[in-house]
This record gives sequence, structure tokens and C-alpha cells, in this order.
Amino acid sequence: MPTNSKRSFKEIFRIIGYGLKILLVVYLPIIAFFFFIIGWLISDFLTPKKDTTIFLSVGFAMLIGLASVCFSWVKTIDGNDENDQKTKKAIKVCGESFFITALYLIVAIALQYVSLKLDDPKLHSLIFLGKVCYWLSYIIIMTVVTYFTISFAKLIHLLFLRVDNNIRDL
Repeated sequence: MPTNSKRSFKEIFRIIGYGLKILLVVYLPIIAFFFFIIGWLISDFLTPKKDTTIFLSVGFAMLIGLASVCFSWVKTIDGNDENDQKTKKAIKVCGESFFITALYLIVAIALQYVSLKLDDPKLHSLIFLGKVCYWLSYIIIMTVVTYFTISFAKLIHLLFLRVDNNIRDL
């Protein structure tokens, strides 16, 4: 039988405050970062003549670094209880998603490079193929940014929960 337990106002305000803290500290900066990156991509990448492969290469290095940090972090969690196992699995999934998005970014870099090379006036018959490669790279980049943002938000949320729980235990 379900029991009717009434929560006190203090407990309700604590729950609301904790939810607002997670929203303001974790998710709002991630959402703002996502819209900043999308705006930057729209302004910078919508000019096909601009060589943006260096930015994509930096993004690739960043994603590989984040994947490495996640895989190293998983090795440091020693607990055998259910909560630690869930945390390990979530961190491992974030690392795998960073690695997969880095691989997608390699494909986008290659397509961007091909589109720049096929845009040469000497290769007039292949300009259509160059535009197809350009738009495919743009779609892949937008997918990578979305996937990265979701994974990064999960990782920051896990980190926030672990740090916040340790601070409360002090």
C-alpha cells in the first residue's frame, strides 16, 4: 500500500534549489556553448571558399583528448557498488561518444579538403561534386557538434554530482 508522506516546505525548497543549481551550473553553460558554436559554424562555415580544416583539426585533437580523459577516469573508479558501476558505465559511454565524434570529424575534414580542391576553376566539370562534399561535411560537423554537446553535458553533470556529493560529506 502506498503511504501518503507529506514533505515539509524546507525539503521542497531544498529539492527546487538543487534542481536550479544543476540547471544554472551544469546545463545553462552547456546550452549557451552549444548556441555559440552553432552560431560560429553558421557564420564561418557557410562560406565554401574559406579553409576551415585547421579548426576541424583542433576539434579532432580536443575530442581525442576528452576521450582519453574519460577512459583514464574510468580506470580510477574502484568501487564495486551499484552507483559506482553506473558512473563507470556513463563515463565510458561519454568517452566512446567523444571517440566516435572524432572519427566523424576526420571524415568531415577529408570532405572539406576535397571540396576545397574540387572548387578549382580548372576542374569545372567536378564543381558539383565539390559542393556535395562541402555540404556533406557541413552536415557531419553539425551532427558532431550536437553529439559532442550532449556527451559533454552528461560528463559535466556526472562530475558535478561527484564533486557536490563529496562537498556535502565534508
